Amino acid sequence: ATGSDLCHGERPLPRGAPFATRSALCHRKTQPSNETTFLFHWEVYTIFAFYIIGTLAVLADVIKLAGAVVWQCLTGWAHGGYAWKEWAYRYVPIHVNDRTLLMVYSLLSVRGINARMQAEHLNKNEKAWERCWNEDESVTYFEHQEELKDFLYGTYDASYNSCEVIAVYNALCALNNGRSPVSFPLLLNEFERSGITLKGAFGTSPAAVYRYFRKLGYDAKMITAGRVKGRALARLQEQYATYILTAYNDAHDLGSMIHTVSITAQNESYVIHNDGDTCAYHTLEAAVRGFHHGNGKPICLIGIS
Repeated sequence: ATGSDLCHGERPLPRGAPFATRSALCHRKTQPSNETTFLFHWEVYTIFAFYIIGTLAVLADVIKLAGAVVWQCLTGWAHGGYAWKEWAYRYVPIHVNDRTLLMVYSLLSVRGINARMQAEHLNKNEKAWERCWNEDESVTYFEHQEELKDFLYGTYDASYNSCEVIAVYNALCALNNGRSPVSFPLLLNEFERSGITLKGAFGTSPAAVYRYFRKLGYDAKMITAGRVKGRALARLQEQYATYILTAYNDAHDLGSMIHTVSITAQNESYVIHNDGDTCAYHTLEAAVRGFHHGNGKPICLIGIS
């Protein structure tokens, strides 16, 4: 063996010794302990298990939906037709798992809009921002989405589909003494590049909102509807400074659309922004339950600090 083949302090190996033996000698002092290896494997197995469970939940929803569609076809044929749109609007909020819905959002937001359209929109939105919003320096939070018709987001104006971006802006205001460090036009541009769903037809993926705050360095946690209650909600209230809620406007009708709002802690109250009327509640749970006059149904909640 040559000098380059030997580790410091090791005796030369016999000629013809297998390479695996040489490698084991050189690296035996740097190999992780059995305990470290076990912990690493345990983490990998845990993540894999959660992935499998999530995938099975989605598959169960797909199978259940397919069965429901077949049943509606049979009953509709027997009764001379069926109102498919109304049936779908009722079926989704009641029967589709929230994780499945969030996964669908993510799949539909893989591609943003093209770079040329992004640049055009950013230019127009910055002019609209200077013309309209900067005129009133006392304004902190967005409360009326319907006033944003001069802003563009995807293939629509922002009054139609920008509720998630508005919620991000409001949350940034809450986290930075009332002034967002990122302007609204730049936030629209950020999510046009990554996160916008079907070119804005379905707004923005909540998962993209969560990732954005993580990218900025904030501590963020997302919980789905099944945990938006009780102890999990109380812990979120204790551990995080502001919140973003995505929910059905009507718990029994997808036709009423899905809406995303910012919930901020102000003077020992929790205030919902951009939900028609600005209302204050004593607890975060009361604010979630009070969304859309108590008619809504949570899909997910993000805590941010």
